[in-house]
Amino acid sequence: MTDKVLFLLEELKNNYTSQILHDTLNCFRNEISIDDLYKEFEKTKLAINGQVDDFYQELALDFVGDLNDFPEMYFLIWEPLLTFFDETTKKQFYNCSLEIANNTDAADYINGLIYLDSDNFEIALYQFNRIDDYVASYFIGLCYLETGNFENSIKQNLLFMNELEDLIENEKDFQLLLEDFQIFKWNVFNDLGYAYNRISEFENALRFYKKSLEIFSLEEAYQIRHKIEIDRELDDFNIFANNYLYSLEKTRNTDNFFEVLEFLILKYPHNSYYKSRKEKLKELSRISENQQFANQLINSIFRIKKPFNLSSFQEAKLLSKEKILEDMILEQIKYGYEVFGKKLEVYQDEKIFGRQYYIQSVNGILDLLLIDKTKDILYVVELKRNEAGIEVVEQIENYINGLTAELRREVKGIISLHKPDKKLVELIKTKPNIELYTYEFQFKNVE
Repeated sequence: MTDKVLFLLEELKNNYTSQILHDTLNCFRNEISIDDLYKEFEKTKLAINGQVDDFYQELALDFVGDLNDFPEMYFLIWEPLLTFFDETTKKQFYNCSLEIANNTDAADYINGLIYLDSDNFEIALYQFNRIDDYVASYFIGLCYLETGNFENSIKQNLLFMNELEDLIENEKDFQLLLEDFQIFKWNVFNDLGYAYNRISEFENALRFYKKSLEIFSLEEAYQIRHKIEIDRELDDFNIFANNYLYSLEKTRNTDNFFEVLEFLILKYPHNSYYKSRKEKLKELSRISENQQFANQLINSIFRIKKPFNLSSFQEAKLLSKEKILEDMILEQIKYGYEVFGKKLEVYQDEKIFGRQYYIQSVNGILDLLLIDKTKDILYVVELKRNEAGIEVVEQIENYINGLTAELRREVKGIISLHKPDKKLVELIKTKPNIELYTYEFQFKNVE
């Protein structure tokens, strides 16, 4: 069957007629599978690029129809098919699709994909948030993952997976596609494992890595991923395996850790890192009891952070990035310190983790969303690394209004910056629902 579609694609390219176009599209739609095309990947890639406009126009009609009516088909058909397109063909295909999509959900999906491909993740986030369908949660989670917003990536991926699992369990159409969804679920489980690792929730990370290995064994995962090279010394399977090892190490699953390490040494016999890790861990295990070994293993590699108290800093020193200030505030909250004179926690529900969350109604990304549980009041926090004028008030008021409408609860604002101007200070006095703070730091030499 692959030979047939390759022949038709070449005929279409070199001897175009409407009948050949009809036969080629019929073969694509009814006779060939993505697996068939992958068996002749390079030949298919050569044949499918540089085609006549009518071919891409017809495919675009199918693409837009699926995105609007059955967006799950993106994962089953369109995502793998797009891997055959070079940059020129993909751009042409997306442009054809956008002309057809008009103002439908498909247009937002396509624009989101374009911005994802160009690493414009915040704009992609805006596009995907416009879509009222659970499938968009996957892409929103991907945007958050790419920007290092792991908590919100986890929230969105869990929302997506819960809905997908429910549909697979209860809808006959989805049950027929269960096997086709497996590789996609495998990828999502690996993304969840990676994200949980990055926020130090290692038990959850390990849980999702084990879920992925229930779909494909370690050997099968190796066969799928090791051919995707990241650089000369690293492939896609290395990244998966290293993160899996990390979760095993941090949860003290030493037996499984050694099993995976042995597998990696077998597959990568010239990789000195895996061999050195094995020797180091063997040495530690010989001189320690099991529990002592586990503690030494963890503590020798990952140092436990100690909290510091913001009140101990006195004079102003500029922070280079707002993210650093976010980290400091969250560290204070983690260890029970008051911030902004209040006992606050990071707000979260099944959809939101209150850091770098995108507010759809105002097309903005907040810095922090905190909650005073004793008073049941939310505080949206806007951090500025240097100076700010009165324009920040309009920004935070938009966030307050957007969150109040979205969450239907009381929301107030906090602005924290290095140096406010006089107009800002005076304006805040007229805003009872907004508080203004400055941050001051000094690093002293210990004599």
